Amino acid sequence: MSLQADLLGRPVRVVDEGEAALLGVAQFAARSRHIPMRLGSFGAAPESKTYEPTMQPDERAKRRAQWSMAIQRSRAQITDQ
Repeated sequence: MSLQADLLGRPVRVVDEGEAALLGVAQFAARSRHIPMRLGSFGAAPESKTYEPTMQPDERAKRRAQWSMAIQRSRAQITDQ
């Protein structure tokens, strides 16, 4: 998670809840249908940890550019076959 925080350049909050992804999907579906939803109605889990970014902006840009190049190469290989 710390790598994600570094590459995003923003804090990443992790909840101590096994079904957090399912709750996120439910919230996304509700929002797409304009259904109001409150986290409290589901008994939102407290945060267990927040990862703060520590990577310098120039290093972040370099690594993201490398990732983008790797994606482009993999897409080219898929279409070539």
